[in-house]
Amino acid sequence: MVVYQHLRRAMAAMLIVMVFMAGSAACQKQDEVEGLFERGNVCLEKKDYQGAIEAYKKIISLNPDRPVVWFNWSTALKHLGLYEEAIEKVKTAVKYKPDYAE
Repeated sequence: MVVYQHLRRAMAAMLIVMVFMAGSAACQKQDEVEGLFERGNVCLEKKDYQGAIEAYKKIISLNPDRPVVWFNWSTALKHLGLYEEAIEKVKTAVKYKPDYAE
């Protein structure tokens, strides 16, 4: 019985650690995404379109369902004269948020 109680406590402690680590990783990922978004927007403002595209690509690899990122990516592509690719990115933005078309 004592062994069972110790085992149960150990498992509960492991579960708490796992939940904490998962939450911490999610926060780190969110911080990374926000930092990349800021970097992409600064690059876009400074007309460093390739730098903006790289930041937006990385965000999409981490979190693809952010329509504003797809839209900003399309803006950078448009400025590089890559109109067909820009249109595809806008279509993807609208797929994630249909009222984006307005």
